[in-house]
Amino acid sequence: NRTHKDRSMNRRQFFSLGIKTAGAIGAAAASNYAGSNAWAENATAADSPTADALGKRNGSVSGAYQYLSVAMDAYQDGQTTRLVQSYSDSGGLGSTAFVYDNSLAVLAYLRRGTRGDLARAMLLGDSFLYAQAHDPTYSDGRVRQAYWVGPFTLPYADNDSYFVRPDGTVNLVGAPWFFTGSSVSDMCWVGIALAQLYARTRKPRYLAGSLQLAQWIVNNAFDTVGLGGYSFGVDGNNQRLSLKKLTEHNADVYGFFTNLLAPLTGDSNWTTMGQHALEFVEEMWNAADGFLYTGSNDGTTIDTSVVLEEVQSEAYLAMLDPRYASSLDWTKTNLVGTDTPQSLNAGFTGNLRFTGPSFSDVGRRATEKSGPSDPLPDPDAVWFEGNGHMAAALLARKRKASRDLPTFHGDLATASEYLSHIVLAQSELGRGQTVNGLAIPNGSGVVAASSVLNTGTGFSYFPNLHLAATSWYVIAAASGNPYQR
Repeated sequence: NRTHKDRSMNRRQFFSLGIKTAGAIGAAAASNYAGSNAWAENATAADSPTADALGKRNGSVSGAYQYLSVAMDAYQDGQTTRLVQSYSDSGGLGSTAFVYDNSLAVLAYLRRGTRGDLARAMLLGDSFLYAQAHDPTYSDGRVRQAYWVGPFTLPYADNDSYFVRPDGTVNLVGAPWFFTGSSVSDMCWVGIALAQLYARTRKPRYLAGSLQLAQWIVNNAFDTVGLGGYSFGVDGNNQRLSLKKLTEHNADVYGFFTNLLAPLTGDSNWTTMGQHALEFVEEMWNAADGFLYTGSNDGTTIDTSVVLEEVQSEAYLAMLDPRYASSLDWTKTNLVGTDTPQSLNAGFTGNLRFTGPSFSDVGRRATEKSGPSDPLPDPDAVWFEGNGHMAAALLARKRKASRDLPTFHGDLATASEYLSHIVLAQSELGRGQTVNGLAIPNGSGVVAASSVLNTGTGFSYFPNLHLAATSWYVIAAASGNPYQR
């Protein structure tokens, strides 16, 4: 049922079942727009205020944290072991909590780091540890792609339990989605969150959980065939997906092993294991055009059919290597568009425009449905998680205006522009949405996309409130880098 055949899977694709619920993925949000233009106006080549200061000035960062906490407490509150529903109810996935999204929530809470934030980050971290120790089938330290975190009933799914089931096991996502596989990237992001928790708290349990995940990656995905690197992970039946190798996954492994585990443990073996991933990433470099290919579908030949935004920005954040810095320039000139009410199939009206990257080069020009049940996409749709990725990467690179591309005014100014459009989306999109039927305050979270966005990889994003988009916003607003201590 894919519009684009044989595209590379990324961590967000549903690799446990042939059924694709592309129409269910999405996100939405809101925030106080007053003063949001300050992001771009105040970011000059010579002297730009930090994104963190600007976010505090207009209140949007506080609003984002409000959404994170409302969503976290939607089914259970206090010290109850739990994770957070990834999308607002309008996303159609019930109480599904993807571990990638929840890992970013941990990192977002750690960025601000108030006493309450730290308590919430630790609770989510402890919930990951609980999932590792109480899987209904495996005892090897893995986590699954997602969990159900609260009861809900849909015509095609019936779940009557919370994150912890009455028998003490964690609540796996069953029919119709079966998000029960374990990808390398998901393991990395949970491991990164736990490692950062350990770096902040020095509580050994977080480092132990992180190390379990790292060892699982080595045991289940380390590969020496063809392009080497680390393969995709395992599906819901625990079958190793050994042919699929993704640049994003290997960049995650490098950042996790080399930048976090090696210095936190003092064990240079993690540097060696990270180098193995880096060698794969280096093979994916397109020097002529200045971007990274997505990966390989057979483990041996490079897939050149689709180029992903997150590969460019996240790989740069993980490596901080000037040799690959031009991938950010390729992204801001090839993937970034502006969504207006006049765009094809725009999802909003009024005097609004949103600028930022699409998910991929294919998505940037897609006019066909991703799946038969999806609405027609808007090729100009902005992927707001991508705005966060790019802003964080540009704030890490810090290129001056005098060295920037024509019509650009330095990395701080460009990052500020991308962040300003997240702030506008907070204010204007995703109003009236709910989580577990409870109203999400307008002006708090961030939507996944400005309009329906065909990713070009088999699923779509929608203007539904999203935990990851909101978390990446506050991480970038504080000039954060999840891969670095």
